Amino acid sequence: MALKAELEKENLELKEQNEQLGKEVENIKKMLEEIMSSKKSAPEPKVQKVEEPTTDLEPIPQNKYIRVTSLCNSKLNLTTEKYGKGKPFVFNQFGQTKNLTFQVLEEIVGANRKMAENGRFFIQDKHAVKLLMLEDEYSKILDMDTITAIVDSKDSNALEVFKMTPKKQQDHVVSMIIKKVVNGGNIDYNQLHAISEIYGKDLISEINKAKSNK
Repeated sequence: MALKAELEKENLELKEQNEQLGKEVENIKKMLEEIMSSKKSAPEPKVQKVEEPTTDLEPIPQNKYIRVTSLCNSKLNLTTEKYGKGKPFVFNQFGQTKNLTFQVLEEIVGANRKMAENGRFFIQDKHAVKLLMLEDEYSKILDMDTITAIVDSKDSNALEVFKMTPKKQQDHVVSMIIKKVVNGGNIDYNQLHAISEIYGKDLISEINKAKSNK
């Protein structure tokens, strides 16, 4: 009797183990089904397309001529290599314009990057400006007509643009105003005061100093 009871006990434990194992197998099956289902429903990864270059980024022929204008109040020397080396191009006065090939212009900008960024000279070709990566700077620097309007007190709206102009170019505009007044030219003193406020210096005082040193 004792042996029979022992066997029945073992059979009962074995049955319980088999039932537990069966449950675990079912759980594993469900997990696998859920994993496979999620893979099927998951969106396929998108491949990012490379944007096609726009037409205005097409290269400019190296022999194409680009108009370049001096915005300096004095003589401007540009060279195709750093430290004044290479082929020189001399602009004798403000507003003087030369035709330079794009190849030469690339060399000049490469050798005189800061001068290009500070508006010492103006490239009259938007495509060239973009290829030379000067768009951000050209959104702030003044062109020859705007500078002339400020110096001649013809456009009060130009003062708003002057506020955003790089300091180096502001220096040149101010020097042109001082030179004009010292040489007997007329200027709107209300505008002169406004420019003084933007520039951070009393230009009337600067003009008087320049007259006394003349």
